[in-house]
Amino acid sequence: MTIGATVNRMVEGFVQAAATELPRGVRINCLSPAVLAESAADLPSFPGFTPVPAHDVALAYLRAASNPCNGRILTLHPTH
Repeated sequence: MTIGATVNRMVEGFVQAAATELPRGVRINCLSPAVLAESAADLPSFPGFTPVPAHDVALAYLRAASNPCNGRILTLHPTH
């Protein structure tokens, strides 16, 4: 869990720092979906996390791509 949290924070830090240096009109964001419901074999490795359907993750990527936000960490929460 520690290495995963470290890598996630590194990606988030990169996104926030890179967003300030990108040319105008170029955007970067990070989508954090937790664990996919379709990854049944991995669910025991994520105790306490509520799985998110891949369809919901795909829609979140679509929303992020069509939204003018930049340098944001977008956390996806389960819908139920």
